[in-house]
Amino acid sequence: MRAVRYGYNFILGLGALWLAYWSLKWALEPKSTLYGPWSVDQWSIGPSVYGPWGSGTWTHEELGKLLIGFWALGPPLFFWFDWFWLGLYADETEREIAKHTHDLSRNIWIALVAILTVLFAINLPLEH
Repeated sequence: MRAVRYGYNFILGLGALWLAYWSLKWALEPKSTLYGPWSVDQWSIGPSVYGPWGSGTWTHEELGKLLIGFWALGPPLFFWFDWFWLGLYADETEREIAKHTHDLSRNIWIALVAILTVLFAINLPLEH
């Protein structure tokens, strides 16, 4: 089980680094957009389709909300899966290594979400 955990942690870690790089790159470019078959309008919960072929463009602000939403939810789900599912088969030493790795990863993850929030200038609804 150790080989499985290390293998998928390595692969997903590389994928996360790649996505973090592009997230920061898009955040640093104020005119960045994402073209795709969907676009988000402010009144919908999910994507809405524009045009006869479903073409649309995510604005910089919409792209920021998408990326911050992904980074806010994705890593905790990964940590939960890693701890709960693979932790069932780990011995005490492996659990301690996983706990330390999760602590370090969590700090990087929180910093990334904070940096993206600032760079995308997302206004957080803190007042009621």
